[in-house]
Amino acid sequence: QKLVSLIGDKNLSNFLGRPLKTEDKSLALNHYLQSSVAEISILMFSRFFNKNPDLDPLYVIHDASIFDASPEFVKSHPHDSVIDLFFDDWKFEAKISYFP
Repeated sequence: QKLVSLIGDKNLSNFLGRPLKTEDKSLALNHYLQSSVAEISILMFSRFFNKNPDLDPLYVIHDASIFDASPEFVKSHPHDSVIDLFFDDWKFEAKISYFP
């Protein structure tokens, strides 16, 4: 109900405060969640790559990142291993997958 009232007031924003332009009340929750998660994932990937300068980010697709990895990273992070990504006090697990 809060999201619906915010749409009526044209004050809807995602979790990080980015304004959302949603006219359709039935899409408010979806728009809020997708916008928030997309922005948070970009921030987490950015922090991850800043801490791992030997990686070369290529693409972000929804909640996944495709990157070139150094031989050292590949050796220390085998296929299907899990890394932790952080946003504030939240921890998210991400699986490493390699493609030939």
